[in-house]
Amino acid sequence: MAQGIRHEKNEIYKRKLKTLKEKHLIDIDTKTNIVPPDLTAYKDADIFSKEKFDEIREEDIKIVKVGEIELNEAEEKIIRKHPKFALLEDLKIEDLELDFELGFGKYRYQKLGEIRDKKENEI
Repeated sequence: MAQGIRHEKNEIYKRKLKTLKEKHLIDIDTKTNIVPPDLTAYKDADIFSKEKFDEIREEDIKIVKVGEIELNEAEEKIIRKHPKFALLEDLKIEDLELDFELGFGKYRYQKLGEIRDKKENEI
């Protein structure tokens, strides 16, 4: 009984997987040339042309650092990747506000520590 149900569910899963692959799976060459609907204004950009995209070299992309940021080799390698490798996610105002508050809190504690160290050195 249980084995029959399991076999039936397995077959349904395999059929669904096959259908989804046929419907949504696109090879990388075709995918590179497809312009997303919300970016049609930029359809002439180099990243939507396979030939021009392949011409972009990793060394050509420069890293711009703001402030005194130290990056290790792995971080630099990831940053040098083409922007097409970026992960797009939905930004929520609540998450941004939380990140700002956390950052401000860390900054306040850092400044309080610096003030405390300065007072200790003066004594």
